[in-house]
Amino acid sequence: MAFLRGLFSRRCANCGRKIEGTPYKWRGKYFCSEKCKKEYRRKHRRKGRGELPKDTFQAIYWK
Repeated sequence: MAFLRGLFSRRCANCGRKIEGTPYKWRGKYFCSEKCKKEYRRKHRRKGRGELPKDTFQAIYWK
């Protein structure tokens, strides 16, 4: 069914509008504008590990 992909216009991963022309691309997703791309990236930003609570840190390292 991959041949059907060319028949339909792509939609923005953030707002859902049809994309006319060259799309913006990030991690396999397509966007209608730079604004939509930035907004999507902000919403789906990978969060790093949080800091340990101070009590836990002191219990491990300051016996």
